[in-house]
Amino acid sequence: MNINMGSVDKGTRILSAIVLMILQMSGVISGNWGLLALAVAGLFIVTSARGRCPIYAPFKFNSFGWDKKD
Repeated sequence: MNINMGSVDKGTRILSAIVLMILQMSGVISGNWGLLALAVAGLFIVTSARGRCPIYAPFKFNSFGWDKKD
């Protein structure tokens, strides 16, 4: 599998995951929405660690290399 996520994309996902976890753990988001927030946070962490987003593939989207300077 090819990497299709750049470092900015990964960083944004990790930051979003941290925010979602903080909101859930502090009680701002609770119940089913809280569980959904944790699931999304987990998905963001896994996709960032792997460097591949499966949703990008059907749309042929690739953010890898966007943050490289020529």
